Amino acid sequence: FFLLDIRFQLSEQLKCLEQRIETQLSILAEIQEYFRRRADVELEYAKNLDNLHKQIGQKHRAQKARRETWVFHSIYKLWDTIVHDTRHHVKYHTIMSDVCGKYMYDKFNEIAEDTRRMFMKCKSVGLASHEDIEKVLNELQSTMKTYHQYQSESKQAEQKLSVILQQVAKIKSVKKQKAMAKRVEK
Repeated sequence: FFLLDIRFQLSEQLKCLEQRIETQLSILAEIQEYFRRRADVELEYAKNLDNLHKQIGQKHRAQKARRETWVFHSIYKLWDTIVHDTRHHVKYHTIMSDVCGKYMYDKFNEIAEDTRRMFMKCKSVGLASHEDIEKVLNELQSTMKTYHQYQSESKQAEQKLSVILQQVAKIKSVKKQKAMAKRVEK
């Protein structure tokens, strides 16, 4: 019973390890999906900003004659800054899309592979340890059976010796005492 309980506990350890790895890999997959979708959003946003920037540039070029005097107005600097910032945001969001879509996705693939590899190593170490533990427990069980057998035989011998000593004390004949002495030694 004791050995079965130990085996059950050891198998439960491996099951817990497997459940833990499955959960971690699921979370990693969710994170990967988030970054893939974030990359799509960032790229779409960058494209929309780029389209906005192009539309503003085309409109400005189309109305160039009318807008030549804009540079003399103080608010023109704000307009010009907004247009340039839009162009910079296109670059930033395109880079962010690349980072989320390529670097982060690949990095989480590496993490997932490392996690699987560590799991396999832990599982093999666990299985080897469990085999060693079971061998030791089997040896211990065998040794304990032998010990209990010897202890039982020892108690039986002590009881026999006690009975013979009581009989020796009751015997008055020397011949019978010598015969009993041989039995005591035996």
